[in-house]
Amino acid sequence: MSSGGLRLARPWPLSCYLLAMMLALIIPAVFIAGFLLAESSDQQQERIRRDALSRAEALALSLDGVTVGLVSALKALSTSPALTADTISQFQKQAAATFAGLDVDVIVRDRELRVLGPPLDRNSAPLDRAVRDSDRIFALEALNSSSPQFSNFDADVRGGVPGVSLWLGANTESGRKLLVQARLTSEFLSRQLAVSADDPLWSAAVSDANETFIARSNNATFFLGKERSKETQQKSAGKSGVIETTNIQGTKTLHAYTFSNATGWRVSLAAPLDKVFEEARVTWNRFLIGSAGFAALAIGIASYLGQMISRSVGAVTDNARKLLLGEPHTEVIGSIREVSDLTLTLTETVDELTRRKLALLETDNRLRMALDVGGMGIWEWDRENDTMRWDAAQLNIMGKPEGGQKPTGRDFMLRVYPDDRSDIEAAINDLSNVQPRLAREFRVFRHDGALRWVAVRASFLQDDDASQRIVGVMYDITAEKTRVEQTGTLLREISHRSKNMLAVILAMARLTARGASDVKTHLREFSLRIAGLSASQDLIVESSWSGVRLADLVRAEAKSIAHDRSDRVRVTGPDVKLAPEATQTLGMAFTELTLNAMEHGALASAAGIVEVSWAVSDADDLTITWIETGGPASVNEPVRGYGLSVVENLAGRSLGAASSVVFSDSGVRWTLNCPLRNVTASPANAVAI
Repeated sequence: MSSGGLRLARPWPLSCYLLAMMLALIIPAVFIAGFLLAESSDQQQERIRRDALSRAEALALSLDGVTVGLVSALKALSTSPALTADTISQFQKQAAATFAGLDVDVIVRDRELRVLGPPLDRNSAPLDRAVRDSDRIFALEALNSSSPQFSNFDADVRGGVPGVSLWLGANTESGRKLLVQARLTSEFLSRQLAVSADDPLWSAAVSDANETFIARSNNATFFLGKERSKETQQKSAGKSGVIETTNIQGTKTLHAYTFSNATGWRVSLAAPLDKVFEEARVTWNRFLIGSAGFAALAIGIASYLGQMISRSVGAVTDNARKLLLGEPHTEVIGSIREVSDLTLTLTETVDELTRRKLALLETDNRLRMALDVGGMGIWEWDRENDTMRWDAAQLNIMGKPEGGQKPTGRDFMLRVYPDDRSDIEAAINDLSNVQPRLAREFRVFRHDGALRWVAVRASFLQDDDASQRIVGVMYDITAEKTRVEQTGTLLREISHRSKNMLAVILAMARLTARGASDVKTHLREFSLRIAGLSASQDLIVESSWSGVRLADLVRAEAKSIAHDRSDRVRVTGPDVKLAPEATQTLGMAFTELTLNAMEHGALASAAGIVEVSWAVSDADDLTITWIETGGPASVNEPVRGYGLSVVENLAGRSLGAASSVVFSDSGVRWTLNCPLRNVTASPANAVAI
């Protein structure tokens, strides 16, 4: 070796280099795979938490439907002729018929909370039990107001059976103030949870304001009447959430909770923590075992190949020395065919170099054309002098006109986005013969001020005179970054809205079935409600989730439900664009109003008219009015079932609005008033497609 060359005191065998190279590839691959697996595990756990919370909210909505139905039935019974005439026994018969098979009984008490009327039958629990002190506040509150009141857990609500009481005030024609008490057993409430908690891994539960269990889908005997663990109470914050806690049995659980709007009770869904995340733990164990086996196999293969290649390369090196000295060489016969052929290749080297020099010029031209087609710019940076050379494509990427001041490394680094600058500077400073490659994606300010994403691939070069250069290419990746960001946003939005839609459809199916008198009626009403929901969703999708006009929503809902009678629904009002959530909520309300008009209201007669109008006040409040005229006269007070609950409660609660429905002989009149900002779409709601 010449005196100017680099001499290694103790060179390593080729097998060691091969082994080190394989380890350098395997170890990062294992770490990257482990990181990706950890990310996937975290995402899987987050999906489980979101799903648990959605199911808990669906349970709360279902429980609201049951309790609202009971309250509506009690209100209807409290206005019956039997109670009005102060005939308690007849009222009790009506109540028994109404709640037959529901494990609910009804008691009537006077202002002093004494029981009125005889027992329902000889098997009924005693009616003369005094009201608990803890229940008196609920009973008196219900007696003095029109609002129903739910008591806390009672271990002996009815003949030794645990449960809660529902209190409701009533008046007779004579002006006598009475109190209606409906005794709901924990078994009755637990059955409502068992219908929804169909996964045996999860347990659904309801607790009162004192955090005492009043119903549970399984193992109710152990939990009823006991208070939730202190850890669960301390970790619970806000109206809803998902926590990891220890229950009163000492079991670590994943606990999703929310609160019932109708009763104020906490509704929760829980499962053992080790069972919920068992799949992720098994995947980790398999990954660790597989990685260890793969690494051992790779080391063995690398050692074998290194020894085999070392022997063959040694023979080739000896032949190369002989070719250099002009001595006769021997044919290399080994297990690696390519190494054997190398001896013959060395003899043709001089001629081949001449041919390749010409080919190199042609290749250089083709490379330049390929770089131009790919929009890649070539740059070179002399680190010692801090000077840079850019080709025309690089100048175009940076928006710098030709013929101006030559760029410098300092000028270029000042144009790197501040948040990315430290990373790029560190990567460039780390370039050396040991680490000669650089690959980064970052943001830069062009000379015209535009902010763009670019990708850089570079190599470190050190010349014989010890000068250091960095040579690389750059290309604009702004469009790719934008597409990736928009795709991620769209996928998250679709996932969120799909889950919300499934929860709405599930609740709609259950509540429609609960109020239907037969299967045919249920299918017809459910199909029409799905048609109305589909109409609003079509408008949301057509607008790319950016906003739906209120007039279009009213016409679409009327068309999907009333069909050829929809031309009698007249729409007037200013141009108002609704947010997707408000579109869905108002669409459900318009569906229920149209269904009622078709069956009982203006659209049930040939001359009936529905007028829908809205206006925006100076205070930016939106008022929507639905007025029916020309329909059949209303004979009876309407049953307050699912449809009326959607119009009065869901629309108002979801939009922060005041919603009211008035039934009169002239027809139905619905009014909704809310701040305009609660329903209108903003640019942040738009999702690019």
